[in-house]
Amino acid sequence: YKIRDIYLLGLHQGNSVAFEIAFNNPGLIKGVVAFGTEYDIDKLSDKTFEEAKGLRFYIVNSIKDTYIDQEKPLKIKSKLEEKGFEIVYKEIDSQYSITKDALKQSEKWFLGKNK
Repeated sequence: YKIRDIYLLGLHQGNSVAFEIAFNNPGLIKGVVAFGTEYDIDKLSDKTFEEAKGLRFYIVNSIKDTYIDQEKPLKIKSKLEEKGFEIVYKEIDSQYSITKDALKQSEKWFLGKNK
């Protein structure tokens, strides 16, 4: 098999790992699918953002999730948009979970079948 595009998927704290790997290896990673993220986007430098141009992000926020600060996913979305990244942001009416529909939609996105 010839591997072309690598996407990282994370749930909650797993997103911190996914974001770190992606921003530190932008030539290797194509994008991140993040479910319920609280990643500290403010710690990244302008240089890091510039070097990571081309990364794609699909963020799903469970609006009833009480484990995360609900402002953080919106802050991440805003910062990535401000820096010119491709980002899709979805909200789902659930708690700490990945719904089948949200997972299918993210799969279509990274396969280029929709946004």
